[in-house]
Amino acid sequence: MVFKCLFFLLHAIGLVLLCEAQGENLVFKHLNEEDGLNNNVVNCIYKSPKGRMWIATYNGFNSYDGANFTSHTVRKGNNTLPNEVVHELCEDKFGILWGATNNGVFSYNPKSDSYKNYYLKSAKRSLNFFNILCDKNGIIWATGTWSLFKYNAAKDSFFEIRVLANPLDTSNLCFITKNGFLEEPNTNKLWITTSQGLWYYDYKLNSVGNACTEKGNALFAFRNTAALCYGQSGLFWFFDNNTTSIVQFDPKQKKEIKSIPIGKQLPDAKGATLFEDRSHRLWFSSWGMNTLLIEPDKNYSITKLFHRNDDNRSIAGNFIWSAYQDANNTIWLGTLSGISMCNTQNAIYNELRVSNEIKELQNKTIRIVEEEPDGKAFWILSSDTQLYRFNKSNPANYKKLNISSALRNSKGLKPEGIQAIKFINDATLIITNTGIWQTDINLTPLRPYNNLPSKFANFMAIEIVNDANSVLYLNDGRNILYWNKTNSSTRVYSRKNKRTTFSHLCLTANHTLWAITNEKKLATIQHDRLLEIDLKRNFEKESGYFWDLVPDSLNNLWVHNRGAGIYYVNTKTNDVKLYDMTDGLVSNRLHKIALDKSGKLWCMAYDKVSVFIPEAKEFYNFSIKYKMDDLNYENHLTRLQNGNLLGSISDELIEFSTEKLLAKPTLEAPIISLLSVKNNMYYTAENEVLKLGTDENTVRIAFGSFIDNTAYPYDLEYKLNGTNADWISAKGNSEVVFTNLETGNHEFLVRAKGRNNAWVTTSKALRFIIRTPFYKSTWFIIALLTLAALGIYSYYKHRIRQKEKVLFLESKAQLLEKEKALVMYENLKEHLNPHFLFNSLTSLRSLIRIDQNMAGTFLDKMSKVYRYILKNRDNEVVPLMEELKFVQMYIDLQKTRFENGLQINIDISEDHLVRKIAPVTLQNLVENAIKHNTADEESPLVISLFIDDDYLVVQNNLQKKGFVETSNKQGLTNMGSLYNYLSTKPMIIKEENNLFIVNIPLI
Repeated sequence: MVFKCLFFLLHAIGLVLLCEAQGENLVFKHLNEEDGLNNNVVNCIYKSPKGRMWIATYNGFNSYDGANFTSHTVRKGNNTLPNEVVHELCEDKFGILWGATNNGVFSYNPKSDSYKNYYLKSAKRSLNFFNILCDKNGIIWATGTWSLFKYNAAKDSFFEIRVLANPLDTSNLCFITKNGFLEEPNTNKLWITTSQGLWYYDYKLNSVGNACTEKGNALFAFRNTAALCYGQSGLFWFFDNNTTSIVQFDPKQKKEIKSIPIGKQLPDAKGATLFEDRSHRLWFSSWGMNTLLIEPDKNYSITKLFHRNDDNRSIAGNFIWSAYQDANNTIWLGTLSGISMCNTQNAIYNELRVSNEIKELQNKTIRIVEEEPDGKAFWILSSDTQLYRFNKSNPANYKKLNISSALRNSKGLKPEGIQAIKFINDATLIITNTGIWQTDINLTPLRPYNNLPSKFANFMAIEIVNDANSVLYLNDGRNILYWNKTNSSTRVYSRKNKRTTFSHLCLTANHTLWAITNEKKLATIQHDRLLEIDLKRNFEKESGYFWDLVPDSLNNLWVHNRGAGIYYVNTKTNDVKLYDMTDGLVSNRLHKIALDKSGKLWCMAYDKVSVFIPEAKEFYNFSIKYKMDDLNYENHLTRLQNGNLLGSISDELIEFSTEKLLAKPTLEAPIISLLSVKNNMYYTAENEVLKLGTDENTVRIAFGSFIDNTAYPYDLEYKLNGTNADWISAKGNSEVVFTNLETGNHEFLVRAKGRNNAWVTTSKALRFIIRTPFYKSTWFIIALLTLAALGIYSYYKHRIRQKEKVLFLESKAQLLEKEKALVMYENLKEHLNPHFLFNSLTSLRSLIRIDQNMAGTFLDKMSKVYRYILKNRDNEVVPLMEELKFVQMYIDLQKTRFENGLQINIDISEDHLVRKIAPVTLQNLVENAIKHNTADEESPLVISLFIDDDYLVVQNNLQKKGFVETSNKQGLTNMGSLYNYLSTKPMIIKEENNLFIVNIPLI
């Protein structure tokens, strides 16, 4: 058994060593900082199930939709990353992104653009976090330097689950390696590679497996393990740093399956990254800045991938941290110099790298290349007139022939100005401006082609066309020789115009010969006649010269005018259609054109390629990133036996897989990554409806697709429902701007459509609402109409009420006038009361006996009182100053009677003396107080007059009499009615705190 294992191991090593140089020629495209990536050091490439790609770098992370990068870096404040170096990313079932950094773990909510940071420690020491994952149950796990952590959503915190080693024992410290943490599918196990061997943790049983618990199992031996990855067949891979071997094992059976040693190629390799693609190839990168491609289906051949400064098709960097394969088999590699992508399964073209085998071709150019009829070899003519036969099955065993060693022809000439290589019967013909020479597969020295009939032995052909191996057409520039080898018949076709020359002979499917003349015309042999056809062209806009002629399967022609573009000629109607750069052609000055077997026209101009797709009637253009700064060569283009096309770029051969151009990809809906309004950016989510403000009616929408546009040519198409009736091609753009959008609901749709019209993806929708200004909203308009109706109704009702009020006021005015007259009449009667007069005369009689002088004064005041009453009997109001003078005379008369039993206090400022009141108001109120209250020296009656809040207040203490003579109790009521007529303010009568108070409104 030991010998069998040793034999197997030695055999595997032998296979690896034997096949080390037989790797595929990989062509990479790149994304880096110039494309929007925030840092060229790429740690992780993670594709979300929702379609968005997240890329972790040394400067945060990026969101990518296939066309647009959005950068997320450390920023000021608390809403930021814990550290700028993000090592790995994952996403939970809620669409929250989780990341592992040098300084802890974070979560990021794209919808709210918010972070949560978790600074985790073990044994009170900070840890680096290189690995993070979301298991099938949605639980987040992370590994620190030596510990495993689990996230508890209920407590929003991480808990240390397992410590792999005592962090204080540095002599036996067990480190968890980067890219060394995976969940085993359909189980409860997490697998971990460490510096002390392979571990697993069963989170359901809360148990571990390692070298201590799995004694005797070689899989868990104490060894330095790293670079854990999934295999396509359910197996796992890791790298054994001790033996410098890639190890495959079965996680279910916990059994090692095979070991692939790479010590021969990388003696001191320390594993960093390992990835198995769908073709079971292994991509491996070591800490020594080396990357290998290992191909099991090619006897474990190993290709070392190098970055070459002079070749931008090589990998961007010699070290990779991450690898990912998308749905269409493009491999994404995260290097130290950006992202490199390649697709060997679906790529439109493959670079043969012949100059790597034919060293003499380096720094030369390939002028002509043709494939042998049996498809075994290429014949290559270099710019230094060397002829090579390149055996495809054994590239190193190529043969070379120097054209200058050719034998001279009958005219003593050697080959000059080589134009083509042809294969007729078993001969390889070299077509030149000085004639035709031939050789064979052994590259015997070139000898003149002299198989023509004897009478044409001196016919110096510079072109030859073979029609079914029985008919040859030869052209010496001015004459076309027809030779039927079956019946030995010949004929020469010439033009009378000796200046006419012919070139680029070709045969259509109906065996008709066509050629180009030096006068920008077509020549053809029909009905045994040589005809010239002048194309219906716009000569005013034409420039350049006819350069190439290619027939299609329908007997029509493609004519290459070098300088004007390409003419499509219907040979039956002589109708012409010109295609140039305005139609999408990559250049009007093409080098070579060729038709593939499905009728697509391929055009080359240096590193640029245009393919005309008849179904879509448009060109698909792409560029081959090789020798872009070298313009000192001409492209060549020819059809191969397998139906592909072979083109040349400088010293390189490119094989175009023509059918892949029309292949149908795995259809993925495009990604709508961003809606930008003013300075606000909204990251879109599935089925989310964004709500925008009333003034946010100009929006920019970014979108992209992860379908490889080189492998599957397509256009992104979009439309905004309600604005665009039809789909609009984005024409290579990855964003669109809509201005002055209407308020309300909007739905933006984007899809990818193959340029061959053979496929179209489902559309991705973005829905958003632009809020309607309140003054344009339905509820506002309804409310406004309602208010208007109510306003009209209210105005109508108001007019009716006003009319009623006017009528009422007119009626009331009449009543008030009547009431006023009655009041004034009653007031006058009151003051002319005989009782008042009797009391006054009694007082006067007493004064005459006591003091005649005082009696005279009393009589004088008494007369003035009555004179004032009579004077103002017709006045509605009088100045307050006059009323106060009047009431003072009245008070003097009363004090003669009551002496100290009557006390009057008047406190009125001069500012109010100009105001007005009804005449004899104060006299009535003073008299009313005297009438209803007792007044003597022991209990004096105190009457106060003052101003309060625009009212004249008359206040007296209450000392009510038991009997009041001549009182009808209507005086104050009538006075109130009078003031209701004179003022908008009412007269106020109240009793409080043993006081009787009357407030008279000032007018």
